[in-house]
Amino acid sequence: MSNPQQPYGPNPYGGGHQFGGFPGAPPVFTAPPPMRPRANTFATLSVVFAFVFAPVGALFGHLGLRQIRRTGQAGRDRAIVGLILSYAVITLAVVALIAWLTRPDDNPVRTAAPSTTTAPATTGATARMVTPSGLPGLLPSLADVERFVDDPALVALPPSYQLAPASDSSAVDRPECWPVMGGGAPDTDMQALIGYYEQVLKDASNAPAIREAGQSLMAFRDAAGAQRQYANLVSIWRRCGGSTMNILPPPGKQDKPVLVSMSVPADAGNGITTMVLTAQGPLMRSRNDRAIAVKGNVVADINVVLVDTDRGQQAVLDIVNAILGKIPG
Repeated sequence: MSNPQQPYGPNPYGGGHQFGGFPGAPPVFTAPPPMRPRANTFATLSVVFAFVFAPVGALFGHLGLRQIRRTGQAGRDRAIVGLILSYAVITLAVVALIAWLTRPDDNPVRTAAPSTTTAPATTGATARMVTPSGLPGLLPSLADVERFVDDPALVALPPSYQLAPASDSSAVDRPECWPVMGGGAPDTDMQALIGYYEQVLKDASNAPAIREAGQSLMAFRDAAGAQRQYANLVSIWRRCGGSTMNILPPPGKQDKPVLVSMSVPADAGNGITTMVLTAQGPLMRSRNDRAIAVKGNVVADINVVLVDTDRGQQAVLDIVNAILGKIPG
């Protein structure tokens, strides 16, 4: 007969007796799953350092793979991923560096002009400039010029430190061609000119013919000023070359003018231009070989006067090349 207080029996959810009878089956406890092996430390660090400092990440990746091969630890895939990431970052960094180094410079550096109250540091360009006091040292020795001209009787006249005045151009009937005679040009840029030195060597013997070598040097504030002066002289030579002019007698003398023919100027190379002036004398033909050259901030103006010989053509080149060889740069 059922108990009205427990209509579903002692255990409403089924099961055995409440206080007696056979107990139910004991619970079953299964073993916990095996622990996953710990990944290699170097393999983990390789992935981390791939983004922090890629070369170290690559080093850790190689160390991790070596340990994994020796010990059988887990983390081989992680080490490989770290290596791939590290080398990818290194490659991108190298490509970016090359692109940066080879990019065009769109914004050139502008150098401010040195202050007038502060002495600027000496640069390489300034150190190569020839000062006025350095001009005499550029000339070849007297013995060298005597050898070039083949005249052992040359004597040095007192040097000149000033350009010939423009009034000297009245000595010829074509004043615009006066500079072909030597000694620079009357319209020299005096603002850019910082020094002038002229040395004339003449034969001291009693020979009737005039034999001499004239050497004029002009120093300018910069190389651009020297180039302008050289271009000015070459322009005059070209305008007058291939024509003639007359050298007029000094005032008060009744001598006849001397006709001088001017050759077409020639480019001798190495920044040298040459010209030949030939005086048409009654008995002797005086020849004036001319050369002008520029190097650095210096313009050289050379002439060699000889009679009935073309030796001056080589002598004038020997002199001007000796000068250019002493100019820095």
